[in-house]
Amino acid sequence: MSGVPQAAGPRSVCVFDLGGVLLDWQPAALAERLFPPAERGAVVQQVLMHSDWLRLDRGTLSLDAAIDAASGRTGLPRRGIATLFHEMPAALVPKPSTVAILERVCARGHAAYCLSNMPRYALGHIMGYRFWRLFNGAVISSRCGMVKPESRIYRWLLQTHAVDPAQAFFIDDRLENIAAANAVGIAGHCFQGAERCETALAEVSLL
Repeated sequence: MSGVPQAAGPRSVCVFDLGGVLLDWQPAALAERLFPPAERGAVVQQVLMHSDWLRLDRGTLSLDAAIDAASGRTGLPRRGIATLFHEMPAALVPKPSTVAILERVCARGHAAYCLSNMPRYALGHIMGYRFWRLFNGAVISSRCGMVKPESRIYRWLLQTHAVDPAQAFFIDDRLENIAAANAVGIAGHCFQGAERCETALAEVSLL
């Protein structure tokens, strides 16, 4: 479990994060594939781990501006940086074991929602995955101008989709995001693999 106190009792709504939960996201591997060893450190630290990613997630930074800024910070050619950004959506591939969990949750008649930090330009690719149709609704940071772990994005989910926090259970791979959900009354599990996730969902009657 997450290490954060969890609310007990059965749940009827399961909220899933995308990257790291339903989608595999390994930024270092992407940098390794696209850049020579001497450039990878700068790419990871000054591009993939830079605060501009959060601005992209929030929808306050355009893709072109992000590419220009990253090229300027690293001194690397804009063309190579642009390739990195444009290949990011395709690098977010479904995790079969977790997608199977989503399918089982839905097959039991529970509602499923998505709550994710994700740049707008990546959405078209991700929404093409078959599992997307299983969601009753989705809250995406770049669409609403809010990001996890800000409390208002969780409240936006609850208000926009008329979700009772006492009936909701959130799965995310970052502990701070689970803690923020707990603060507005949503129980959760910090994802550390499909087996532990299944156990956590069984404990709240979602599986």
